[in-house]
Amino acid sequence: SENKSASTFINKTVEEVSSHLEGSWNIKGYVYNRFSETYELAASKETFMEDLSPKELKVKEPQSGWLSGKSYLMSFSAYNKVLGYIIFTKSVEVSDEEKNNLATMFSTIASILSTTIANINYLTDSIVRAIEKGLIGPSNG
Repeated sequence: SENKSASTFINKTVEEVSSHLEGSWNIKGYVYNRFSETYELAASKETFMEDLSPKELKVKEPQSGWLSGKSYLMSFSAYNKVLGYIIFTKSVEVSDEEKNNLATMFSTIASILSTTIANINYLTDSIVRAIEKGLIGPSNG
């Protein structure tokens, strides 16, 4: 399914990005489910115990930026719709210089995620339409 594909890609992204981050980070990735119209947890990587678990975001359209001295929300979107977001939380406060460097890196990753997740959604829609029109049948595996 579409969400499984998007979730898999977000999971791989979280794994890859975490290997390039210095220090201890907790990372949670969420993907938008168009059918339930909610953000669902797609990836989670924890390397330290957080004092208080961050409250689940109830905002309709998550915006990229620093949530605190330790946490950054990276949202990715296409066609004016947020497709998902990843929250990166470091075990210690992040310096201003590090914040600037990370924001640049997260921005680059967000643009790649935006394009890829939008393509996954588009391909899924195309396949569903083709099945509905009877152009392709269920795979016989």
